[in-house]
Amino acid sequence: MAPVAMVLVLAMASVGVGVVSSGNAALSRLGVRVRSTLTDASDALAQGVDAMSGSVRQDFQRMSSSLVATLGEGFRKELGSERVRMAEDLDAILLRHAMGQATLLAGVAPTAYLENQFGNLVEYARSVQSREEILFVIFFTDAGRPVTRQLDASKPQVAAYIAAAAGEDRISGVLAAAEKDPDAIVVERSVVFEERTLGKVVLAMSRAETRNRIADLDKRFDALVQANADRLARLMEQETSNM
Repeated sequence: MAPVAMVLVLAMASVGVGVVSSGNAALSRLGVRVRSTLTDASDALAQGVDAMSGSVRQDFQRMSSSLVATLGEGFRKELGSERVRMAEDLDAILLRHAMGQATLLAGVAPTAYLENQFGNLVEYARSVQSREEILFVIFFTDAGRPVTRQLDASKPQVAAYIAAAAGEDRISGVLAAAEKDPDAIVVERSVVFEERTLGKVVLAMSRAETRNRIADLDKRFDALVQANADRLARLMEQETSNM
């Protein structure tokens, strides 16, 4: 080979080696940058996922609290409506009971009126008002004069009526006080014989037992609402911790 050709070959070989070396170095740097970029991207993705997870968890917690409150309030309203219905039903039963007792008394009283056996009316009144829920029973003539005046002052409500009637006709005062008492039902029935009105019977019944039952229902309703809210809150908390 001519000297000039030899020199060209050597020169090209030298250039080729340099290009390869330069290419290898560039590839190495590129690989480093790629790995660095991928690492950064992976870290950013992980951070993003963590941030998103935390945000979702917070949102879920807020949603859980809102859900518990909403369901609790809805349940409370529903139970409240049921409580009102039950109170009305109990009151209706009590009213029917009072009317039934007054009707029974009016039905057995005519003979005593016709024969002036007012002692029998006293016994009727005492017998019925001996029951805890009956506050008093009073028979009247057709002119409105009380025939019986027996009042059981051992019953707190009756004692309060008697105290309120101080300074006026006791029977009239007791009747007026009972009619104003939201914890009492006052009913009356005419005493009739062959279409002739002989008088009337007035009966007062206490709502105290009904009120106590409603109060017990309120306590049980509140406990039930709270128990369900607590149970739901625990469930939502478990779900949140698993996220």
